[in-house]
Amino acid sequence: MRVFMGSFFIVKYAEGISRYVEKLQSLLVKEGIECDFSAPTYNFYSRSIYPRSFFPFARILKNTGNSDIVHLHFPIASLIIPFRRTLRSLKSLVVQIWNHPYTSRNVFDPWHCLVNSKMLTSLALKDFNSPIIVSSLHLQRTLKDMGGNNVHSIPAGVDVENFPFFPNTIKNENDQFNILYYGHLTKWKGVNNLIEAIPTVAKEEPSVKLKIIWTGHGGSYMETMNLVRRLGVQKHVVIKRGICKNIPSLLAHCDIGILPLLSPIATASPPRTLLEMMSVGLPVVATKIGGVSEIITHKKTGILTDVSPKSIAEGILSLLFNKSLAKKIRFAARRYIVENHDWQKVLPLYVKFYEANL
Repeated sequence: MRVFMGSFFIVKYAEGISRYVEKLQSLLVKEGIECDFSAPTYNFYSRSIYPRSFFPFARILKNTGNSDIVHLHFPIASLIIPFRRTLRSLKSLVVQIWNHPYTSRNVFDPWHCLVNSKMLTSLALKDFNSPIIVSSLHLQRTLKDMGGNNVHSIPAGVDVENFPFFPNTIKNENDQFNILYYGHLTKWKGVNNLIEAIPTVAKEEPSVKLKIIWTGHGGSYMETMNLVRRLGVQKHVVIKRGICKNIPSLLAHCDIGILPLLSPIATASPPRTLLEMMSVGLPVVATKIGGVSEIITHKKTGILTDVSPKSIAEGILSLLFNKSLAKKIRFAARRYIVENHDWQKVLPLYVKFYEANL
């Protein structure tokens, strides 16, 4: 079997969808499956990638060769629309969509309102009969509600060997408690709500330190810094800009991971960072947004909260002051990832899907 894999774009650093796609392609090759790969490639993520990728991707579609399977990855469904005619001419086409359409009431975003709207998503899926893969049951239901009639779910994968289990426990009261957020500083990521939760947490646990590793994307950096100053939590919040190329090491030196999403848009579904945190056994506090609650069972594999700073603070404190709960979550989270998202179990599902659609 020969597979041609293409992506609307690939970002080398700090972009979850790109890392999913590149890992899948490399694993197929290791499995002995011939897999050609092509995508417009960029060093860092920005919205300008979308218009810049249009014509390079159109050229890629003309060079799929004599592949048995053409597997194309789109961040959002509406990007199918400009390429519908070409896509219909491809034999054995499989499309993968990684991102939710814009359905959020928590965040207003004009760009997503325009290009990732319900209307354009429905138009993209109308009479589109090629099989579509998603990695979230929540996204599967959403796309089916918008007219997708051939949507299938395959779990997202994580490399459990590269993200090994760190069985450390929440530190004792004389040490510093490190809380980690790693990702973009766009408004739908909910980082400002997280920062607003810190005064409540710091009042109960003065040694708490929130580390925000900012990947460089998102225009709210100055707003975030001003919020830190206004709340007077400079000694509790550190914001560093940069790309961590050794994420397992970053996770190993933290006590709690945070995913304070306000909306499921503009993030892989499910979020890559969530799976990686859970793989190393890092207890995660996450908001009940999109497909997150498919992955986290409250007080079993993580802590679920609503989006309010008060709820986020309560979630953090429930781990800081309950070491037995934190320890239980560490082991349960790792076990869940190994059983459900290990690439060695996910890869055969893709191969089986390809064989069924030859």
